[in-house]
Amino acid sequence: MHSKTGRAIIQPRFGFVAGPKSKEVATTPPRTSWHRESYVLEHGDAIGEPLVYQGRGGTQTIEGYRRAEILVFNRGQEQLFKICAFCGAAVDGMERVHRNPRTGQDCTGSYERVALGHLYETDIALIEHDALAGWNESIDPLLSALYALLESASETLELNRDDIDGAIAWHNNVPNFVLFDAVPGGAGVTRKVVEGFDEVLTNALKRVAHCECDSNTSCYSCLRSYSNQRYHDRLRRRDAFEILESMFPKKQELNFVIA
Repeated sequence: MHSKTGRAIIQPRFGFVAGPKSKEVATTPPRTSWHRESYVLEHGDAIGEPLVYQGRGGTQTIEGYRRAEILVFNRGQEQLFKICAFCGAAVDGMERVHRNPRTGQDCTGSYERVALGHLYETDIALIEHDALAGWNESIDPLLSALYALLESASETLELNRDDIDGAIAWHNNVPNFVLFDAVPGGAGVTRKVVEGFDEVLTNALKRVAHCECDSNTSCYSCLRSYSNQRYHDRLRRRDAFEILESMFPKKQELNFVIA
């Protein structure tokens, strides 16, 4: 497989082989970070009737799908992983000679930089909105709105945040939001999102409007989380508010503004 950046992606379908010797354990825990990325490859089969209404920025459609195909991969702190093309060993440093994990013998195979990933099928909620066509020049405002929806869905529908994830999908150069079950096969999470989207959207707007951080940045009370730390400097709650406001039902009164 290849990512959208053209980099190769390896699927470790049969797991990993650990080295025969373990390293000394440090006295302090290792620093953890999140580098996973998710992409929707196929929508799958539609579930039920879509929810369609007029938002302030145009027509909005929310529809559920089952058996959607999701690609998840990790670049390894943006540096990618160095994997020997001959024996599959993870190469550390610049040494040419390394240990073949299967035979224990020296190997001089060349390495390539790759991402590690896997495919799985799950349920998704596809959110299409006319006004999103005007936000296709930069992905940062879209990310801000996406994470506002995800945090709101978790809180509003009383879902474990680890059970729901999201991505931005593109169709004819127009971005769409996709919220999906983060477990293979789905667990009914996105069905709740479709059924309760009106409340999810309202609470997402409240979340970014009433937060006490500067409107041109974000914090853990509005948009930031452990899983989106690679985007923290790019998330702005004002951007999220502007996009979500355009998605708000035209016939409903919006009783709050961004602070």
